[in-house]
Amino acid sequence: MSATMTIRQFAKRVGLAPSALRYYEKEGLMPSPPRDGGGRRVYSEDMERWARFLTKLRATGMPIREAKTYVAALHRGPDGDQERMTLLAQHRDRLTQDLQTIQDCLEVVERKLEMGCRPREGS
Repeated sequence: MSATMTIRQFAKRVGLAPSALRYYEKEGLMPSPPRDGGGRRVYSEDMERWARFLTKLRATGMPIREAKTYVAALHRGPDGDQERMTLLAQHRDRLTQDLQTIQDCLEVVERKLEMGCRPREGS
């Protein structure tokens, strides 16, 4: 059995606020952790992998509604595999486009730095 953590310890470990964990649980994005005798959530190391994956999806702009669709497909087992793959492929395509946009912007900034910040002659 893996070690257990309080919500505060788990939140720190996965880089989320305790309120975010409670929200994700309420929205069905995180499984409800077991509770101790005092009714407090008790997280295990086994839950960490999922929390980190969810954090990556959110940090890269996946909307909550899409994450919910992903989780619903996950709960369907093998029957939901194709839907999950489609969602991830679409997300990857958006990220690829975002990366290209950022790269284009970075090139503009790099050119400006090379030219300096002087006004153009005649302006």
